[in-house]
Amino acid sequence: MLQHYYIYFLIFLKRSTFLRETALQNSLFFTLFLERIEGKNAIGGVKAMRIKTKISLGLLVLAVLAGMIGVLALFSLRSIHSSFQEVENSFPLLLATSRLKDILSNYDNLLLSYLWEEDLEKLKTYDAPLESLDGRLEMYLEALHLGSNSSEFLSRYGECWNAEGFPSTISPIPEGSELATKFQELRNLQATYTTKSTTIRKAWREWIVARNTQNEKAVRMDEPANTIIGFVQNVGAIIAKYDDPFNEIYFWQEQGRIRANLTSYFERFQKDLGQIQFSEKTRKSLSERLKALEEKSNIFFNALHVTENTQLDRDFMEFYRAYRSFQGTLDNLRLDKWVENIHVLNQDRKNYLLLSGNAREKARESVDKNFEILARFFEEDFPKIYDPGVTQTIVKGSFEPFKTLWQEVVELDQNLQLLDEEVNGTLTELQAIEGNIASIMNDVNQKVLEHFSQSMFTVTRTQKALQQTLYLTVLLAVIVAVLLGLFLSRSIINPLRQGVAFARVLESGDLTQSLKGARKDEIGELLESLSRASSSLRHFLAEVASSAQEILKAMENLKNGSREIAHTGNQVTETIAQVARGSEEQNQSLTRASRKMEELLGEVQAVSEKIILEVEKTSLALEEVEH
Repeated sequence: MLQHYYIYFLIFLKRSTFLRETALQNSLFFTLFLERIEGKNAIGGVKAMRIKTKISLGLLVLAVLAGMIGVLALFSLRSIHSSFQEVENSFPLLLATSRLKDILSNYDNLLLSYLWEEDLEKLKTYDAPLESLDGRLEMYLEALHLGSNSSEFLSRYGECWNAEGFPSTISPIPEGSELATKFQELRNLQATYTTKSTTIRKAWREWIVARNTQNEKAVRMDEPANTIIGFVQNVGAIIAKYDDPFNEIYFWQEQGRIRANLTSYFERFQKDLGQIQFSEKTRKSLSERLKALEEKSNIFFNALHVTENTQLDRDFMEFYRAYRSFQGTLDNLRLDKWVENIHVLNQDRKNYLLLSGNAREKARESVDKNFEILARFFEEDFPKIYDPGVTQTIVKGSFEPFKTLWQEVVELDQNLQLLDEEVNGTLTELQAIEGNIASIMNDVNQKVLEHFSQSMFTVTRTQKALQQTLYLTVLLAVIVAVLLGLFLSRSIINPLRQGVAFARVLESGDLTQSLKGARKDEIGELLESLSRASSSLRHFLAEVASSAQEILKAMENLKNGSREIAHTGNQVTETIAQVARGSEEQNQSLTRASRKMEELLGEVQAVSEKIILEVEKTSLALEEVEH
């Protein structure tokens, strides 16, 4: 019977220990859940369980949104790169057309400066720059046609292109495009422009040479003209000396030396007549008239002493006629009127070189007319008057070269007019070509600028559109992330709060509550476990209550049994005492047995007290549970 109670007592102790451990485990449920979330190991070495809640879905959604943003960013970068590539491709074309315009402008200005320059030596300094600009113009057009990296282009212009220092690579313009057609027209016009430029430069040099030659010949005309004028003035001065034989006679009249002075005049003139380079015929004519004048003057002076007035008058008239004949012959030899003609001729030929239009033509006609008059005199009358040596010197050595130079000047002037017409005509053609080139360049530049502007507009538009899309996508991602975070927070935190509240209820000892709701995630499993734990605790406590009733009954029985055991023990003690009296060994054995029984009884009594305390506590707990 004692062993039976002892076994029941041990079972009770084990169940009490399990109850305490269960309560302790219930207080650690929430801590265990947090440790599982954090990935820590659970009690008993169980591995942490991965969360299978909507966090995975949220992370998946965020990953999808991030992927969408990444794809959109890549698409944006690709679109912007493509647009910038178009801008980059347009930039070399824009720069090339700009340089073409600069080259054409510089070439035009240099050519105009060339046509203003009249120094042949200075003109030579223009050739190299013009050829350089022409080569650069052709090089850029070929670069646009072939591409600056093509082998054909580099084989022809590689060194010059490197020296040009163009910062970018020029791609060839696609054949058949509108720009290709424009540049082909530009190439054709450039070839024509170069040819016309060479022609006008050559014509301009020829014009300068002809003009310089004309000026040189015009200057050379001054020498024979001055020679003729000098000869005429010299002859005029000599003849003026003998023009009036009575210039000095009147002065000496009071001294009675008139006749003597006339005689001296006739002798001196006759002597000087041989020294003047007149022709033989002229000298003979002058001698005859001088001799007649001398005779008539002697007769007249002799008649002055005759008293008959009639004879004196006749002699005077004869003398006067002889005097006028001699003076007229001298006047014809003076050539003063020819000097005037030569002066007029010189002035008209200078006007011819300076004037233009009708005035120029009138000046030329006047020069030609004076040359005709002078030619008749020098070719017909002059040889008759002067010595053949003088004629050879003046006519052949001065007048004819004078006339020949004039003819050459006129001929050169006609050549100059032809060259003027050629230069002006070529210049007009060049201006027309320049106008066409400028028009084409403006069209090309406008199209390139439009293409460049369109590319920049595309870049800007793409950038703005992608920026807006990115902003909207990021905003959408943020909104989705916030909503998803709120949803996940609520789906996790609310059940956790519910679980914590339920655990606190359990901690307070209220096992009547239960959790409602069906969740299939880890939190649902946790809440379900808490609910099952609460239910198990209720069933366990019910069993404990039932067992407690049985224990109470057993305790009553045990208490009664203890009294009987005590009574029996007393009897046994008395018996043992009696037996002890019988023998000492039995006494000692009984003494030991008695001590052991006392110790056993003390232990049983202590256990009984503890059982009573535990039963009272259990009763109080059951009463609280029932209430």
